[in-house]
Amino acid sequence: GFIQWVSKKNHVMGVDLGYEDLRSRVLINQVLDQKYFEASYYIYEATGKVFLSTHFINLFPYFGRRYQLQNTFIDVKGGFDLGYILDANVKGDAVTEAGDRYSVNGPPKTMTLDYRPRLQVSADYHKLGVYVGYSFGLANYPGSYYYYSNTGKGCYSRLIRFGLCYKIK
Repeated sequence: GFIQWVSKKNHVMGVDLGYEDLRSRVLINQVLDQKYFEASYYIYEATGKVFLSTHFINLFPYFGRRYQLQNTFIDVKGGFDLGYILDANVKGDAVTEAGDRYSVNGPPKTMTLDYRPRLQVSADYHKLGVYVGYSFGLANYPGSYYYYSNTGKGCYSRLIRFGLCYKIK
């Protein structure tokens, strides 16, 4: 839910608190393996996929501007998501060209807080509304160099969100 204040000059300020159930699928094209008793890693071409599921409590304080088109209010909001991770799970498998099978199932190495700049546009008609937003994470997921990223540049959240809302008052 959210609480919002609109000034006489159509400035918008508010806070949104919600639960997020995020899921992503990543296609695997390589696996990184460390052989027993060796200090070096080996990279093998592979095919497979991994599913990452994360549950958040999300706080979104924002500022913005309201526009009106006949009976519809359009709010453009910008702010900062603070996502507290309740739990996370990663599950997937891959097969190398040689036929070796790799799998993962369980909690990933992860962090407890993701912080993300966010831009959102909402359109409200009487008590009904729709919204679309985009946010991008600034926190690199720990262990992402080996587990989630094939670029070596880390793993950051990128979220496109949309939904419906109904105003109680």
